[in-house]
Amino acid sequence: MAVETTDLPREIQIALSYLDDVEQQTERLRAQSDSIVARAARAREIQKGDLALAYQELQKLEARGVDVRLARSIVAFQEGNLCWAVACSSGLETSEHTRWTEKAAQLFESSLQDEENGAAYYNLGLCYSLLNRKHSAIQAFRKAEACGSDQLSIDAAKEIRRLDPTGRITAEADARSAQSASVESGYSAAIARKRPNWDLAKTGAGALVLGILTAGFLIGIPIAIIGLGMLLWAFTLGQKYD
Repeated sequence: MAVETTDLPREIQIALSYLDDVEQQTERLRAQSDSIVARAARAREIQKGDLALAYQELQKLEARGVDVRLARSIVAFQEGNLCWAVACSSGLETSEHTRWTEKAAQLFESSLQDEENGAAYYNLGLCYSLLNRKHSAIQAFRKAEACGSDQLSIDAAKEIRRLDPTGRITAEADARSAQSASVESGYSAAIARKRPNWDLAKTGAGALVLGILTAGFLIGIPIAIIGLGMLLWAFTLGQKYD
């Protein structure tokens, strides 16, 4: 991820230092022509090794009240790259390819919870493409195009055109987004119009209670107790829906 770790507290830098080794091991994994079974076995070793140590260090810091959200995003991104390296193994596509691709997508999504990152969006788009989720892939590539570097933005635009040469899928997605925004706006407006005017209700209830109290005083009946109860009921009802 394009995050300057030197700006982070020293303890978090130590936790993230494990990722240097993870990145090197991931690159070596990509360079090998092993089957997906062999790559998956090696990836699991890395997950149980340096990645697990990075997560453990962050967990200790979090228990002490340190904000580690950004650091977790960085670790998730690196683990996503590892899973993606397994998913891209050569050979016929199997359920194992799909499983590792889905895991990579989940990790890239997790890495974006606290940090907008063009590389994560781009990798997420690649995962969705492999899973044949064209609409989601195009959406991810468009976000990568918007927040990525110049070269990454160009690469993302290229992937969009590969998935949608005519622009039809992109246009449909834009139309659905606009329709969804319109429906949500209309729903909010309708709710606002139908919302009861409890201020007016409380004013009317107050006038009614005042009349009951006056009548109770004139005819000597302890009806004031009933009036007081009605007043408290009206106030409580208004508070509940305000």
